[in-house]
Amino acid sequence: MTNTPGKPTKTLSIILAVVLVAVAVFAGITYSQKADLEKKVNDLTAQVTNLEGELATAKQSAEEAAAAVKKAAEEAAKALEAPKYKIAIMTGTVSQGEEEYRAAEMLKNKYPDIVITDTYPDRFAAEVETTVGKLLAFAADPEVKAIIMCQAVQGSAAAFTQIKNELKRDDILLIAGVPAEDPQTITSAADFVMGVDEINGGIQIAQTAKDWGAEWWGFS
Repeated sequence: MTNTPGKPTKTLSIILAVVLVAVAVFAGITYSQKADLEKKVNDLTAQVTNLEGELATAKQSAEEAAAAVKKAAEEAAKALEAPKYKIAIMTGTVSQGEEEYRAAEMLKNKYPDIVITDTYPDRFAAEVETTVGKLLAFAADPEVKAIIMCQAVQGSAAAFTQIKNELKRDDILLIAGVPAEDPQTITSAADFVMGVDEINGGIQIAQTAKDWGAEWWGFS
């Protein structure tokens, strides 16, 4: 067979062309794969970001729920520790006796869950029924375990007697201070009576001071 001049050059050109096509195809495949990988990486990054956001939200919700549970538990504990009794105090109005009124007011402010207060009418001698009704209203509350009446004006003995005999509230401690009714009547109705004999109170105070060692006594 006779060699034709220029044939090797043609063959070499074909080979180079094939190689270039192969390189181009390989490069195209590699670039396509790289683009696919980058897309997958971006998708995964977005998913991770979303998961992190969801985890942060879930963590915040869990913390809020835990705080709410803790607060509810504390409130429940306080409710269990809260006293289950009340002390009712009835005094005159400011115009009748400001000191006793302010004393009751101070106790109510200091112990709002325990102390409840009310006042008897300024015209207590003419409005006995009103005073009795207010005292019975105190006793109608099952949590009331003590009633302090100061001053124990007209109607105190009648109300105390009804509380014990009609309402059957023997669990209430009845205290009368500075009674305005007959001593025998009020002492039979109340559990404790204070300031029964105001007239002789001055003598008793002086005698007590002397018994305690006082050498002189003055009053103004």
